[in-house]
Amino acid sequence: MEVTQYFAPKLLQSDPKLIDLYKNYENDNQEKKFFKMFQYIALKWANSELDLTNTDLESYTNFRSRVKKSLNIIQNSLPESSNILVVTSGGVISALYGEATQCSPQDIQKQNFAIKNASISEFSCTTERFTLKKFNVSLLSKELETYI
Repeated sequence: MEVTQYFAPKLLQSDPKLIDLYKNYENDNQEKKFFKMFQYIALKWANSELDLTNTDLESYTNFRSRVKKSLNIIQNSLPESSNILVVTSGGVISALYGEATQCSPQDIQKQNFAIKNASISEFSCTTERFTLKKFNVSLLSKELETYI
């Protein structure tokens, strides 16, 4: 979110694709326009296409390393056959999805925008492996589901 807030105004001055995106969604509601821009900028961030020097913003590589380090701490501290609950944001859930499925940053970003608020994802975690069991299961009725 911070990456988009920082880069959207700058890229709207210089990035032809983002400018086109902005213009194509000019008459749509602001939420739809924001999501399209957010998606575009997040993918640039995941592909290391943004200059983060002179900012306090974390690179995507560092973010993924931080998530992986946290996962390793959890894996190494779990006794056999234990269950834990981790409550976190969609970005971290997407990164964990990427660790479990070994998919590309592009696929991880696509998942990030599909994660429902208050959804449940279940992973199987042992000292040897980390796998996805359930993803993005909502306990809410369809009309109450929201994203990001």
